[in-house]
Amino acid sequence: MRLKAKAAPATAHASEDTDDTKADPARQKSGDDTLRHKWREEKVPDRPVLRYTSQYAAPQPYSQTGDEPEAVMLLEAAQPGRQLALADLLESEIAGIRKTLKVAPYTWQGPHEAERGIASYTETINGVEVGFIQYMVAGDAVASLAYSRSVRHAHVLHGGKHYCVHLIVVYPGHLQEQLEDQMRLIRAVTLYPAAR
Repeated sequence: MRLKAKAAPATAHASEDTDDTKADPARQKSGDDTLRHKWREEKVPDRPVLRYTSQYAAPQPYSQTGDEPEAVMLLEAAQPGRQLALADLLESEIAGIRKTLKVAPYTWQGPHEAERGIASYTETINGVEVGFIQYMVAGDAVASLAYSRSVRHAHVLHGGKHYCVHLIVVYPGHLQEQLEDQMRLIRAVTLYPAAR
């Protein structure tokens, strides 16, 4: 699947908080074929993964290196080795997160309550059940982050494949449009035809 991503002008900065859709009618399309945020899209070599990197830089001290993007979104597709139930998949993913990452206090706003720092829930989108996991990450077993990052994973078991749409936000300069773009990718995945 290839959704169109709009290129950022060379002068884009993370401190800008403008609504570019007002100035650019091509970005006001209501369909799912245009992502609203300014992403750089690339195929990850030798993996069934599309990587979308925000073209806005996260300011320091949020960026550990000074050149990290505001956000990264990944679309992965895999052939599950065995039949999985979505609830079991979410439970297994959460166990892996707890084992390998430092989970920060939950600060996501919305109706979903966290259990020990991680919220999980399901939504039906285009007739397909989608499992979500969201949390704040403070680092891993090796290193801590100066500022925690917002993470939302979406898991879709559809058409004989397991799709994941991951969103990792370093700095929330354009958070709403990044979350909306994640939902655009999820909706597109749920419309894929079933495997034959």
